[in-house]
Order: sequence, then C-alpha cells, then structure tokens
Amino acid sequence: MAGFFIGMVILPLSLPSQEQAKKPGNLIGLLEFDNDPEIFFGHKVRVAFEKDDKGWKAFPHDIHTAQELAHSLSGFPAAVTWHICFDGKVIGSLSSHSPERINFYAQIGQHDIPENIILPVYGTPSLRFGGWTRGKVYRPLVLNTQPWAKDYDQWRPYSPPDTEVARVVKFLQKEWGEAEAKSGKEEIEQNQSYMSRARGIKLINLSMKKWQNAPEAGENDYWPYMAGVVCIVKKDKILYLDYGLDLIDAGDYDNDGKSELIFMVQKYNYDGYKLFFNDYQNFVEFGWHYH
Repeated sequence: MAGFFIGMVILPLSLPSQEQAKKPGNLIGLLEFDNDPEIFFGHKVRVAFEKDDKGWKAFPHDIHTAQELAHSLSGFPAAVTWHICFDGKVIGSLSSHSPERINFYAQIGQHDIPENIILPVYGTPSLRFGGWTRGKVYRPLVLNTQPWAKDYDQWRPYSPPDTEVARVVKFLQKEWGEAEAKSGKEEIEQNQSYMSRARGIKLINLSMKKWQNAPEAGENDYWPYMAGVVCIVKKDKILYLDYGLDLIDAGDYDNDGKSELIFMVQKYNYDGYKLFFNDYQNFVEFGWHYH
C-alpha cells in the first residue's frame, strides 16, 4: 500500500526468537484513535481476532445487555504485547492491558495503553474511518502479536477506469435486481480502490446513491461518510465481499505465505472490522453497536 504517509516515532521493538515465532496462535488487534466526546479522546487498542490450530476466529462481541457487558472482559486477554504493522512492515511495538470496567457497548474488546507515549499515526484525522459516532480520526493500524506483516499480494491504491467500474456496476445490478436506469454516473461514487501488483486483481470500492435494492440503501441519511460496496475483480470473475467496507491494510498476519485483508466495517448503528483470508474467500468479523 505504497503512497501512504506516516508521521511517527518508531518505538523500541524486541522480536521473538525463531522458536517462539513458530508457536501456533496469534492475536490481531487494531490501534484506534477515538474522538467521541461522550466516551474517550485518544488512542486505544481493540482486540479483535485470534488464530489457533483451528483457524481464524473473532473474539466474543455479540453483547446486548448490561449484564453481558459487565462480564465481557473475561473473554479477552488481560495484557498483550503487540507489533504495530503497516504497509507490509513492522514499524514499532506497543503493550496494552484490559480496563477495570467498560460502560458502553462501543468499548467491547478495547484495551488501555500506557500514557504519555508517542504512537504512529497516518496522515491527518478525517471522517473516513470515523464510523457511527467517532468523528474525525486517524486511520486504524493493524496490531499482531507475531512479527508478521509482509504483503505478498502487494496491494496499492488504484483508480479504476470507467469500463471496469461499469463491469462491477452491471454485476451488482444483476445481483440485487436493480433497474439499469439507476446506473448513471450521478448515482455512483468511487471510493478508494486498490490493485494487487503481484496478481493483477483489483479491489473496487463504490458507493451506490439512491439504489433502492442495494444493502446500504437509506443509510446515507444517518451519517456524513458512508463506506461503500467492495468487490474483488479478477479476469474472469467478480467476488462481492460486503458493503460498508473500507480497507485498512493487507499483510500475511499468520505467516502462511498468503496476504490477508483487514477492513473497517461502517454501517447503521454498527462499526467493526472484517478479516478476509484463504484467497479472500472466507472471513471473520468483530463488531459492536451503540444502542
């Protein structure tokens, strides 16, 4: 994902030995920047995914009552040491720990971090990853308990030509039974897309305005930024991933020689993260609601 700018101070990093790195199991988290005046302002860690000998899974997050919220901390590790990953590289390290309690659904899986430390940030705060209530925030960064981040597929920012956008639009019209009259350029907004330099496949991100049958129909009325519909485009096929997605980063986070994709998910009264693996055919999702 070259072309990204990071303003940061590199933190001291102690890599595990080769023997330690071969141990099965690793955790994936996200370094978030919260900008919710009712909850918190600043950086937090979100513990989201784990891979063990049975494969990838999300940490428990289906919380609907105050009692479930009070007991949710027991489902997460008490303390974690992380490698901070970006653009196929390990760029620093960080430790986090479980809070004494949480009061909001939006805090599920969050860890506190030591005060007065300098953390890497990407660009300037914007609404792009702000989600349901968080306002302008820095881009989340992927955290891994293992020093694995290489992006074998070499994903880079990409601007698809009109012919490629039209192909995806036609595919989505067929998938959702949308009338062709709604396919004009004024009804389609291009978000940030990507291309794999190593494989030539594309990740196309589009927002569909006023498409009555699209999954995101009506959600734009509720917030200023709406992440779009994401498809992977290959030579002979198109794979629909989901709507409300925006790519955070790509990397081989389990050391199996293949890249994974991690997206932020932004939907009505819902934010979260989605990790795609197995050539992007499978996924696990971690998320939270606000009320």
